[in-house]
Amino acid sequence: MRTESRLTKERVSMPIISTFYGIIIRMYWDDHAPPHFHARYAAQQIVIDIRTLGILR
Repeated sequence: MRTESRLTKERVSMPIISTFYGIIIRMYWDDHAPPHFHARYAAQQIVIDIRTLGILR
């Protein structure tokens, strides 16, 4: 039985909003509060609060 990687699951569950310079921006419409988006560049990931633009994770 093959297990999916975390990145593969993320690709399936979160639609891509934008891509530029290798950065992928994703946002899941019914994810937890506060409203935020995920940005990934290579192995790095960050979660940004939409209202304040503060880093959540």
